[in-house]
Amino acid sequence: MRTDEENRNFGTTNYPELGIGPISAEPYYSAEYFEREKSSIFSKVWLNVCREEELPQANDFVTFYVPSNKASVLIVRGDDGKVRAFYNLCSHRGNKVVWESKGSSKAFACRYHGWAYRSDGTLASVPDAGGFFELDRGQLGLTPIRADIWGGFVFINFDAAGAESLSDYLAEVGDQLKGFPFAKYSAWSRFTAELRVNWKTAIDAFQETYHVRFLHKRSLGDSLTGPENPFCHCGWAQVYDRHRTMSVYGNPKYCPTPTEALAYQFGPSATKGNIGQEQAGINPGRLPAWAFDAHHIFPNCVMGISAETYFTHQFWPIAVDRTAWVVTNYHAPAMNAGQMFNQQYSDTQLRDILLEDAITLEHAQEAIGSGGKRSFMLHDQELLIRHMYNVVEGYVRKGGNSARPRLLHKQ
Repeated sequence: MRTDEENRNFGTTNYPELGIGPISAEPYYSAEYFEREKSSIFSKVWLNVCREEELPQANDFVTFYVPSNKASVLIVRGDDGKVRAFYNLCSHRGNKVVWESKGSSKAFACRYHGWAYRSDGTLASVPDAGGFFELDRGQLGLTPIRADIWGGFVFINFDAAGAESLSDYLAEVGDQLKGFPFAKYSAWSRFTAELRVNWKTAIDAFQETYHVRFLHKRSLGDSLTGPENPFCHCGWAQVYDRHRTMSVYGNPKYCPTPTEALAYQFGPSATKGNIGQEQAGINPGRLPAWAFDAHHIFPNCVMGISAETYFTHQFWPIAVDRTAWVVTNYHAPAMNAGQMFNQQYSDTQLRDILLEDAITLEHAQEAIGSGGKRSFMLHDQELLIRHMYNVVEGYVRKGGNSARPRLLHKQ
């Protein structure tokens, strides 16, 4: 069991620029602060949106809405195999060009007046073109959004003038994940919800394990706690300029339920653990009792990665107290009934865990919104929350003009 002195030295004091005092509660309920986040963060940085596997063939596409930017976005793989992103917006009078959420098409025709676009975004045809004045087809294609791919993940950036590449943006967290076989896990299930919470309230729940013993005692039991680690202390954490990573303890003495034990025979599980794994891209601290790593890609993406599977969270700000939550659980394609059972069990188990988080977060935001507390205390184990608070503050104070904002010392 860790001593009080060891608890105090988990990691916070290794980053004196982060401070050790309380953090302000205002960013979690201030509408004015929220508007500044949208303009200085979500309009400036790289955002993870989907996987390449969702666009396997030429002319495959997906669409989605980014509420922070009030933008409908079209992601499409062109005839040349390149993945591109566009505003889903007709150049004629602004109608949404593609109404489907996914599909395949060599061209996209606006339902309003029939303007058509190729999969590379160029304008293909204009009905009754002779009635327009000075029609410059070359300037009237779909408006592009910067897009790039890392590790099979598709990212977009709304800052057309931005110069920072995706690889430079991901920096150390990208290096940390090198070697993990993301493409192997090409089957997925997805949960979506709209929560009555601030996006940071939501993401903070997945930046610490201090709550696991209490909130998840029904769904997780003691799979992530035990006599030698009763409060689910993380054994390893690292923060970078913008991103952060932590490794979560797995109890090697955990006794699964009969159903869990059956599922374990055919694949991974949220409670199974992967003790002592040394595969590339996982368990960077080489912890002997390890369950999974949580990588937080600023601003709104969390990747939970174990030895045989992974899942992602995306938190999309809608309003100061509303967030769209997308959770995707990735598996290797099932080869038999046993593996199919394991994956369905894993999906259900993950769902039940997340439902415990969801209801708690909404109650928390209801209380936070009262303004009854001006600041919050943070445990040493909540280092990642403290770091994210500092990074958000850095962007908001600088208006998104700093590629790597200076961390702020908050007391």
